[in-house]
Amino acid sequence: TLTGGAIRPEKCHWYVLDFQWDGSDYILSNVKDTPRELTVKDSQGKRKIITRKEYDESEITLGVHVSPNGDMHHQVKRMKSQAMDWADKIMAGHMDRVNVAIALKTTIWKTLGYPLPATLLSKKECE
Repeated sequence: TLTGGAIRPEKCHWYVLDFQWDGSDYILSNVKDTPRELTVKDSQGKRKIITRKEYDESEITLGVHVSPNGDMHHQVKRMKSQAMDWADKIMAGHMDRVNVAIALKTTIWKTLGYPLPATLLSKKECE
């Protein structure tokens, strides 16, 4: 459905990064400790609440699992799953090495390479 440029609240989320002193260190506050609400008008002009996420909850945004605290666990899991699914399909297809190399460069390589600049993956996580 076209919204004419209006924000679709059901597809949105937001975070608050609020640091609190716990007596020995600064820690990020959770939703319960820092209640806030953000609203926008939908395509009909009605105010809708945008879902607020905890600072450690990851969401897929533009194809990449991200969370404000930098946890890449879900992104690593997703990429490994994508790679394994691709490998299973390639092995079932009985392709020669040349065609496997072409398939690698034109399919899964792009899928795995696209999110890399937006991630904080270690070398070990990429292996």
